[in-house]
Amino acid sequence: MERLFALMVLAGISQLATAADVELWRLDCGEFKDFDISGMSDTFAYPIKKKTLSDGCYLIRHGKQLMLWDTGLSPSVISKDKSTGLGLSQTLPEQLRKIGIEPQQISIIGVSHGHFDHTGQAANFPKARLLMGKADFDAMTSKHSGFGFNIVFGEADPP
Repeated sequence: MERLFALMVLAGISQLATAADVELWRLDCGEFKDFDISGMSDTFAYPIKKKTLSDGCYLIRHGKQLMLWDTGLSPSVISKDKSTGLGLSQTLPEQLRKIGIEPQQISIIGVSHGHFDHTGQAANFPKARLLMGKADFDAMTSKHSGFGFNIVFGEADPP
């Protein structure tokens, strides 16, 4: 019985050591001020209301590998003009540097979907491998990509 207990304790310690190899940070990737949420319910459950919605991105460290999940709004929305309703206070590279990470250390960018509020800073990570669904990639790269699919994989906006 003592051996079984000792094995269980060792297995638990081993799992704790593995769990410590993963870290997660939430990064601020912008916000939509006074956004009309009436169209965000497929059952029309929201009466016409305006809310401020946050746009989050996530940095995941697994071992030595760094993955960025979504890249938020474009730095082009950093301005004093509040009439657009879009806001971004600082770029992803600026936020990453505050936690000791350089953009070139990001090895994977995961994109949940191709809308502009999830892909706006992707070009700041040109060495990262892109991870996304084929249907989204096809939609983003087609001539007629539709609303919100306007990612540019060219030069990045300046940080």
